[in-house]
Amino acid sequence: MNTKLTLLLLFFVALIAGLIVTAKFYGEDSNRPYSTSSSTESVTQNDKTITDIALTSEESPTGSTIKQHWQWNDLSKSGNQQEDDLSEPTAPPLFTAQTVHDALYAVKLDEDKNLILDNDALVSLDEALEGIYHKLDEQSLLELTDLIESALPGETGVETATLVKNYHGFLVAQDAFNQMHSSAPGAQGIQSIASIEYDQNLYTQLQGLRSLHLGEDAANRLFHESDVNSEYMFESIKLSMDESISEQERLSRRQALEERRLAALDLGQ
Repeated sequence: MNTKLTLLLLFFVALIAGLIVTAKFYGEDSNRPYSTSSSTESVTQNDKTITDIALTSEESPTGSTIKQHWQWNDLSKSGNQQEDDLSEPTAPPLFTAQTVHDALYAVKLDEDKNLILDNDALVSLDEALEGIYHKLDEQSLLELTDLIESALPGETGVETATLVKNYHGFLVAQDAFNQMHSSAPGAQGIQSIASIEYDQNLYTQLQGLRSLHLGEDAANRLFHESDVNSEYMFESIKLSMDESISEQERLSRRQALEERRLAALDLGQ
């Protein structure tokens, strides 16, 4: 690859990195080919907290979020608490009513108090589970879902608890998937058009894994923005690596890709 093309590729990858979440390519902090930490609002990538996302709650048709419906009564002692044992230091709980609330409170609700499954909801799920999902056993996961149902009345609580449980299952399965494919060409730093196409196929398999655990409709809505941006990234990188076309053709195709990306994002609104 010549120097000019290399610079174009580096510039383009830097540009897309600000847009993409689900296809974290070969990061130094992970050996996984992909991760589902979500989008440009990612808490870890942009040093934002879930509070930042609360500002978008007005986009809900009713302006309603989980925050408005969270019931604190009898929740002061809720959480993954350990039995008191003065002979040994008590490990901090994996979660409390406060931490769960702080992770989920910006999730938007429609006029029927159903969850609006969008990228903000995905960010909230990651905030709730990212640091603890691998530590939750069957009992502590039950405690977590019971806490959510106690805090949120009616079907909203049931729907939220079910979603959290299903997303936990997906995260565990994703770890196994990534481990299985850790020797993929792209994960080893070998990049070519063929390796990018191989990774596209892995990403398609990951989408199927999401649907298996979350349900196809929920997975499609939660990951719509991520999927659109990931497709754009894959195609754009391949376009930058293609030495068989002229710069004019490359620019023309890149513009078409961008227009297709924006149109797809609009459809998801």
